Amino acid sequence: MTEGRKRRARAAGLIGLACTLAYITIWNDDSISPPAPFGDDRRKLAYLDEKPARKLIYNRDRIDQNFQSFVQPTDIDSDIFRRVPTVDDQEDLCDNILLFMPYSFSHNGHGSQLNNYILAATIATFTGRAMVTLEIDNADNMFKSNSQFGCPKEAWQKKKKRRDGPMLRTDWNWDFPTGLSRLLKDPAWLSRQCPRPCVASHNYTQWDAIREAGSNQTEPSYEICQNDNGRMANVMTMAGEDLRHYFQQYYKQLMIDTTQQPSMDGYYWALRVGAHPHEASIMSRLNDPKDRFDYMSALLARSSLIRFQPWIARDVEEYIRTSNLPLNVSYDALHIRRGDKLLSDGKRFVMKYWKKRGLYNEEEDEKTPVDYIPLEQYLSIFDEECRVRLVYIATDDPETVQWEIDQLPKDADGNTVWNDSCLRFKFVFGPTHLVPAEEDIDCSQASSLQERQSCESGRFIRDDREYTKFHLDASKAKGDCDGRYARNIASVADMMILAKADLLIGEFNSNWGRLLRVFRIRPNDSRKIERGGRPVLMKEMRVAWGRQIAGPPGW
Repeated sequence: MTEGRKRRARAAGLIGLACTLAYITIWNDDSISPPAPFGDDRRKLAYLDEKPARKLIYNRDRIDQNFQSFVQPTDIDSDIFRRVPTVDDQEDLCDNILLFMPYSFSHNGHGSQLNNYILAATIATFTGRAMVTLEIDNADNMFKSNSQFGCPKEAWQKKKKRRDGPMLRTDWNWDFPTGLSRLLKDPAWLSRQCPRPCVASHNYTQWDAIREAGSNQTEPSYEICQNDNGRMANVMTMAGEDLRHYFQQYYKQLMIDTTQQPSMDGYYWALRVGAHPHEASIMSRLNDPKDRFDYMSALLARSSLIRFQPWIARDVEEYIRTSNLPLNVSYDALHIRRGDKLLSDGKRFVMKYWKKRGLYNEEEDEKTPVDYIPLEQYLSIFDEECRVRLVYIATDDPETVQWEIDQLPKDADGNTVWNDSCLRFKFVFGPTHLVPAEEDIDCSQASSLQERQSCESGRFIRDDREYTKFHLDASKAKGDCDGRYARNIASVADMMILAKADLLIGEFNSNWGRLLRVFRIRPNDSRKIERGGRPVLMKEMRVAWGRQIAGPPGW
């Protein structure tokens, strides 16, 4: 070694030692004040980030990142893409794959499908596998335009039939993403940019048969096959109910196992979702299952697990900007889920609510006064402060909720007065009028073929106003893909607004409530955790009724 290299090596060693000592000093600084109370650490947030986000270029559009994720751009750890390796860095990273096949869940709503995606990512990262999404072949796809999320303008091939004529749709754009991939962009740190495994020997039908054969077993099974690069791959196939079954019956207990302290499984799991070494160390020493799952939720949210495709972000921005919600001021939000949820697992909570108020007796009364939890229950959750609260309402029953608002007293400025106090509300709904999910529209009674087709697509006209059904799957799979896409954009926009609200009031009986909680959590400062602080901080979320525990991420 030359003398110059020796000097540089000694200098590098001294710098490394100084950094280590500085790090130790920081972690052992007794002058650090105790952690602030949970609520004091919460910022008052507007929808738009405080710092301007760099616009992304997609075709001729400039994509605002404020509309591409459930978390604000400055809360996303963009360095994760440099810390977590991809196949370009290590060839063997595609030797172990979780092949996620979302088609079997495609008739579910947004919350259910997105939660399933999170659950798949949770299992993939825990097991050290790259997660590759495999969509069904177009020929076997039941949905028009080959996606349950409808068709943006890019899904079509277009051309002019005459030089001065308009651009007309001629056929599908067969290279455009299908299925769930039309909605979400898989992060490179999750997929490791691995291609579809074993293409030469396994098509979709064969992978699906392998998945079905391995369903509902005691332990998940896997397939060994040869990748196109000649390396052998260990592939585990999962979809929908498979994920829920194996998580509940097998992986959950492994994830919360505390027999080994610190847990090296927890340590490496955290690293795989972008944790820094000191954060992975925190994860490895968390004993409470809720703390461990919450910390993982915070890491997943910070790593931008759910990132929407650029055309989704573009159209969600247009939708949100046409609403009456100011995007540069703090606001609160209500998620009022009625419809089909109250016909199933929510029904007992409705009965309990009215029974507690002496307005329902199971032995004497045939039914409750109304078959839902009223708006007043949600409003009673707010602290009675003397101010006007701007509140966005996302609901599948807007007409009834608006009627409930109309029954409440108003001040001189039109704000809703609550409970004879000085607390007042200014309510804002989304720009689309949505049909309550429980309303059954008989499309066969339409007066014309055009009206029937419009009805089946999820739209219909009443009192000269156009209404759109709320649920993503409200129309036939082969119905109008434009109507399906409109419902898709409206739902994603609502979820983004709820996720970024200063205070969110909802419930965990709905997939939306459980999903959004994940993206309202962030890791606490590691030094504060070391001194007894809670592992995560959360933008305030209160439960209006029903179950009080959200459960693990994706559940």
